[in-house]
Amino acid sequence: MRVDDQMDLYGLVWNVPKPERKKRLEALLDAFDLKSHRREKWSELSIGTRRRLQVAREFMHDMDLLFLDEPTVGLDPIARRAALNMIQKRVQEGLTVFFTTHILEEAEYLCDRVAIINKGKIIAVDTPRKLKEKFGGLQIVEALVEGGDPASLVSELEAINGVTEVTIESGGMVRITTSSPSEVLREIGSLTQRNGFRMTQLNLREPTLEQAFVRLVGEEN
Repeated sequence: MRVDDQMDLYGLVWNVPKPERKKRLEALLDAFDLKSHRREKWSELSIGTRRRLQVAREFMHDMDLLFLDEPTVGLDPIARRAALNMIQKRVQEGLTVFFTTHILEEAEYLCDRVAIINKGKIIAVDTPRKLKEKFGGLQIVEALVEGGDPASLVSELEAINGVTEVTIESGGMVRITTSSPSEVLREIGSLTQRNGFRMTQLNLREPTLEQAFVRLVGEEN
């Protein structure tokens, strides 16, 4: 059976009216870059293309609840992004999705609430932001500076409470690893000015969901 026939049949099984099936079929073939494969048979498809088709056809019908078990495994970067964007769009339209993944950046991108499982046991459930705040650990403050004496700036930054490491790259990017980012952000302006630097950029890199996962799983083990 050809790709477009498979998708049309999938919609038919779920009682999607023919005009709507046709509309969704074209939209999904385009979103998952399957138009060039629409007349190919399953046996003629590569493994990656088969995976794209498997994910795409799930969206041929309406549902209130959808379970997806690592749906992006085997997808190339473009197809992976298309799948994630499609899931996000449907969630915004009211669909509830149970999404399992080992790629925690996907969970952070998609999910309102995340359950972290270790050895078959749920060890934490919360929003991605709260999990990162509770268990993410150290954060990094980045400041792009010009001029001045790097050695003096490093020693003063290291003296700030909660700072564990300070590095300066050749381009003038100062990276401060800290458990107290708010204190660093309060102090860094006056410190750079006092040491003869001009600060042109200031960023705060939040901990990732992966950092939270690693800390949680480490504590459980």
